[in-house]
Amino acid sequence: MPLDEFFNFYNDYHSYLRKEEIDGVKVDVQCLLETVAENCGGRVLNARKSHEGLEASVGINFKGELINCMSMSNDINMSTLNSNMMRSSDDFFPNKPETHGEHIYINAFVVFLCESLHIRIGIFTLYKERTKGIRKL
Repeated sequence: MPLDEFFNFYNDYHSYLRKEEIDGVKVDVQCLLETVAENCGGRVLNARKSHEGLEASVGINFKGELINCMSMSNDINMSTLNSNMMRSSDDFFPNKPETHGEHIYINAFVVFLCESLHIRIGIFTLYKERTKGIRKL
């Protein structure tokens, strides 16, 4: 997609979703942009232009209600100037204890990194309590 078309792409899609009474968006797999941008102007420029278009469209259609997921790359982090939330970790699988250590490690590392860069984030993850089901931390 040409770099100047990101806004039109997102706005066409988001205006349709808004007409269907959707009130916000979660954009997943943003880290893939680094891979596909190699021969299309470079990853840094693509990340910036993509997020400019994304955030402008979300601002118009959803009052800025945007969750960035799978976006923990420098190019994306430095391009999310108007986003209200960034998910900092991979998915949590409460019934797979072998994944819990890695999940905790990733969240701890991201908090350390973001605090060092003065980026304020909230860690939202899920865990399963024996008696109360699933709840947010």
